[in-house]
Amino acid sequence: MKTYWSAFGRTPNQEVYDRPKLLRFMSGIPDPNLNGVVYACLPPDILDETIIGTRAYFETRQLPMLWWVGPGTRPASLGQHLKQHGFAFAGEAPMMAFDVSMLPKEQTLPAQLSIAAIDNEAALREWSRIIAISFGLPDAAPDAFFELETSFGIGSTPSRQRLIGYHDNALVATATLLFAAGVAGIYTIAVQPEARGQGFGAAITLAALYEARKRGYRVATLQSTPMGYPVYQRLGFQDVAVFECYHL
Repeated sequence: MKTYWSAFGRTPNQEVYDRPKLLRFMSGIPDPNLNGVVYACLPPDILDETIIGTRAYFETRQLPMLWWVGPGTRPASLGQHLKQHGFAFAGEAPMMAFDVSMLPKEQTLPAQLSIAAIDNEAALREWSRIIAISFGLPDAAPDAFFELETSFGIGSTPSRQRLIGYHDNALVATATLLFAAGVAGIYTIAVQPEARGQGFGAAITLAALYEARKRGYRVATLQSTPMGYPVYQRLGFQDVAVFECYHL
């Protein structure tokens, strides 16, 4: 998770502050999911000033944000301190894991669905657009995602793989694999709203798992949305942790 969000800051309109005690990122897009704090380990002597400074940082830029509080957060009571400083509890996000060795030998896709790796600029731009639509992000999000992802290169790399799903030649689903610290992290599982309920989200998640196995990884993880949670459970993902989210 830290590795994924610390990528923000690679482009001129983005910024990341990555220190041993705090990881804060700013995409510049006015959506709380795309700005925030994903790691904090704060001793008592800097706790309040860090919260106040972080709040001021985003308020000055007029950006909403989320502060993620997870198993590695310190102090364990950080959520209570955030509420005292005006943050509101925004819900929980389960961290789930999958034992890749449990996959069947081959994957069977839904009819007329094909899944491929991104290998050209046009597909990457469409991939960025579908993510923004599926998550209800602001109009500026597709261009920002495209700019960020282009900075990693268009095609697959040893650390990153983007997948795109087509149904009857129309783009319907996306996924990202990030390989770091011996784990395959799965991100941006998205399905066009009008294409939901046909198994495309499950199919592209499985395709990501097969790619992880192909590259020799044994464990894959993801952070689930409420909509995706039952899908991941049916696939065999197991809960391993829970993150609390606080909104500003």
